[in-house]
Amino acid sequence: MAGRSWRWRLLWGLAASLLVTGVGAVVQDAAVLVDTEGHLHINTTGTGTKVFVNGRDVELEMGQTRSLLEALYPTLYTPALYVLGGADLNDTVGDMLRLDAGTWTNLTSAVLLPRRASFGAVVFRNRIFTVGGRQFRPSPPYDVVASYNPVGWREEHPLPIARHSIGLTVFQDLLYVTGGANGSVLAMVDFFDGLSWQPGPSLLQARFGAAAVVYQDRLYVIGGYSNMGLNTVEVYNGTGSWAWAPALQVPRAFAGAQVFHGSVYVVGGVADGVYLSSMEVFDGATWSFGEPLPMPRGRMGLVVFQGLLVAIGGFNGQAAFPNVTTFDGLEWREQQPLPVPRSSTSCVVYPAA
Repeated sequence: MAGRSWRWRLLWGLAASLLVTGVGAVVQDAAVLVDTEGHLHINTTGTGTKVFVNGRDVELEMGQTRSLLEALYPTLYTPALYVLGGADLNDTVGDMLRLDAGTWTNLTSAVLLPRRASFGAVVFRNRIFTVGGRQFRPSPPYDVVASYNPVGWREEHPLPIARHSIGLTVFQDLLYVTGGANGSVLAMVDFFDGLSWQPGPSLLQARFGAAAVVYQDRLYVIGGYSNMGLNTVEVYNGTGSWAWAPALQVPRAFAGAQVFHGSVYVVGGVADGVYLSSMEVFDGATWSFGEPLPMPRGRMGLVVFQGLLVAIGGFNGQAAFPNVTTFDGLEWREQQPLPVPRSSTSCVVYPAA
């Protein structure tokens, strides 16, 4: 051991003298050199080998710095409204639109891959997560999960089972996927902790095209479709199993749902081929009807943005819409439309307010 230590010191001494003259040296598995511009290069093929500068682990500090920057990055931006993917009049699209000062901007550097519709999107741990989905034309669903911040897209762990038309929400700092379809209607529930997917308690009733929201620290799954339109609602408190909650007054699938003004708002949708304009409001005990949409539509995006409930795009059984319609608690108003019609899209506010 003493001989090896002596040789190691000799090699490093030789490396140091060579570096002064701008010449490279090889020490065990490491190549150390200074190029003609005076830049230091250290390359190693040794498994588990670390590089230390003044006693500090360079790779570890770079990773910590990256994590810190990714956490801080969203705070540098004003919350904006994003519209992702979906289907236009003819096909599935993969573009991402952002509303800037009343104008829609196409973020050409942030294309959703693969392009898809009928997927879920939420903000989870400072990134936009997109989950599942499928092509507009009948095709197998995707298991793909990807996340985005302004630095770019990152591939995440895929779903355990591919599916589309899921419920997706963040509950107790976990990403929950509820129901969906993959050739059959699913009751399965999975959650993601940032590292891996785990199974959760199955829904009481298999469903796809259901809405999912977190309200009063409980996860609600609302409506959807099985072999018919559903008015049933399930609730989960994070432990045990699902329980029945008060049912909707009207069965509806592919509706939008958000918590707004202290209540759950469920907007539009479709029931057995009939598209709806009606809106229902849940106060934690009962459902009541609210102000209907100006026109029937389902498969729309629905978000709360700048104190307004915003319905984006949608479909009425014959055509997709570009309409963007806002609700202030009293009435609906038309706003700057999307550049093109869009249905089966997903919308988020990012960074989360």
